[in-house]
Amino acid sequence: MGINHKSPFILLFFAMISLCFASTAYPASESVFASYKYTMGDNDTKNDAKRICFLEAKRLAIEKAGTYIESSTEVKNFQLTRDEIRTFAGAIVKVDIASEEIKFIGENQVILMTVKADVDIDSFRERVKQIKSDRELEKKVIDQQRQLQGMEDKLKNLQQQLTTKNLDDVIKIRKERTEAFEKMDELEKIKYAIKSKSKSAANIELGMTPQEVLTLIGTPRTQTKNIYPGDLRFNYGNVWIVFESGVVSCMVWGDIFQNDATCSHYRAFYKDRVIK
Repeated sequence: MGINHKSPFILLFFAMISLCFASTAYPASESVFASYKYTMGDNDTKNDAKRICFLEAKRLAIEKAGTYIESSTEVKNFQLTRDEIRTFAGAIVKVDIASEEIKFIGENQVILMTVKADVDIDSFRERVKQIKSDRELEKKVIDQQRQLQGMEDKLKNLQQQLTTKNLDDVIKIRKERTEAFEKMDELEKIKYAIKSKSKSAANIELGMTPQEVLTLIGTPRTQTKNIYPGDLRFNYGNVWIVFESGVVSCMVWGDIFQNDATCSHYRAFYKDRVIK
């Protein structure tokens, strides 16, 4: 007897199988690991060698993270180029040391390091959306990543030069390497400042729900309710976000805030103090 392909039980079975494959094809998050082995030279300090090893391992981890992000259906629908994905992955994805070992292999001292990057597709997509909504912020992210890449390239070049036996050249190159590391530290500080800015109240848009605001910039310092259903007030420092009928209706500076005032009131009497 042939199978009745229109049977509800058969259709349900295939639907469940399809759902399983759909839910596992692109998991929401992934831990990406990368390893690197660095052989210390005669002109390396241990700390500098560790930093170089970390940079190389991190580069590999970001490449893997970029490949994973690129394969995600959610990000494909977001229409990012491969270069944009790599740039934003470098700016957004945090990389930590998972394991580190220093040992001798033959006569050479070697650093073995494994790093880990946790990639959350939803979080990545949301952060990219925040950045691309602000052209000035997007430019800062791209410029900062370009400068970091330039410093990494410079460090690689300096490492190759450190094979020289000339003592004066070694001293000069090591000084340049120290300066390069210091510049990278400054760029990393800028990177964290950029991340902080991308989560500021300035990125809130009219019409957002309270949950969308919480997801975007976190828990407010203070939260109050108005007398009307769906009306809330979130405070983030000097800024108050006013919800009316369940969505963001306006944003005002703290010096004019009144819990029972409406956005129409603010726009009528304090137009120059209304942010949005």
